[in-house]
Amino acid sequence: MEEWMAALTPLLAAFAGWAAARLKSGAKREKAVEQGVKSLLRGQIIDLGLHYLEKQSIPPYGLDNLINYYTAYRDLGDGDGSVAGLVEKCRALPIRPGGAQAAQSEAAADGKQDEKEEAAWHKALKTARSPAMR
Repeated sequence: MEEWMAALTPLLAAFAGWAAARLKSGAKREKAVEQGVKSLLRGQIIDLGLHYLEKQSIPPYGLDNLINYYTAYRDLGDGDGSVAGLVEKCRALPIRPGGAQAAQSEAAADGKQDEKEEAAWHKALKTARSPAMR
């Protein structure tokens, strides 16, 4: 019996070392993914927030998105008070009618809608669809 224990001890030690290394590697990867998601959320909050502050109004869907992004960002560990301030400024903006038509009207009014580009996009979309989707 002692021979079995003597033979198994190095194997168990090697397995324990391997398992510990895997756990450490997994924790490092998880932390990196968390930081990446947090960075993406922060960037999106800032982009949207500055956009709506420039417009001096916000559609309901925009406010919902901003609040959802901020909630997830905060839950990951808010380390930037300026992001919270930006969201609060957006919450104070007047709510304007929102929806697809309002967004299209806004884009046209801003001169940002290029008809050729949109036509090309629609043509590419039709080409990319499979015959079963038509």
